[in-house]
Amino acid sequence: MNREILRLALPNIISNITVPLMGIASTAIAGRIGGDSAAATIGALSIGVAIFNFIYWNCSFIRMGTSGLTAQAFGAKEYRECSLMLWRSLAVALAVGILAFALQYPIGELSIRFMGTESDSSNQMIADYFYTRIWAVPAGILLFAFNGWLTGMQNAVVPMAVAVMVNIIHILCSFLFSIVGSMGLSGIALGSVVAQWTGVAAMIII
Repeated sequence: MNREILRLALPNIISNITVPLMGIASTAIAGRIGGDSAAATIGALSIGVAIFNFIYWNCSFIRMGTSGLTAQAFGAKEYRECSLMLWRSLAVALAVGILAFALQYPIGELSIRFMGTESDSSNQMIADYFYTRIWAVPAGILLFAFNGWLTGMQNAVVPMAVAVMVNIIHILCSFLFSIVGSMGLSGIALGSVVAQWTGVAAMIII
């Protein structure tokens, strides 16, 4: 039993380690593109990330619920129910993702109003980041469903591999779009969009 727990836990630990590395890289990139206003740029990025953390954490029930119900079906050898759980979780994730995308303007404007700064330029940076990265939200929520289902099926290696791949792509694309392409914070957000949808494509292929 201890070996089984470690087999599932270690890949999750490795996946979680890569998340703060991505945040560190994004902060470093924001500092470089900010120039004399690096502090304001990093602050705008932090607010933008906080908005999306709020959205994603409110959708984490998809991953947790899918994982638990799938594990129960897997343990009972009800493999048809395991397959149905995948389609159900993907349907819910897609519906929630489309809803969040459809409500992007009220979510964005309210978030910037309550979390923004007194500086119009900083608020504009937050808006640029938000309205670019919002395209990644459906993909991010779909990845919750895939990861929850695979974990329930006792497969923690694929979610780990995809998570590492997504984070590496995010860092590389953010650097290319923001610094090489001079897109500012929108480049970091676009890097997230490319990375998340690449992760969804990889999950579908797998």
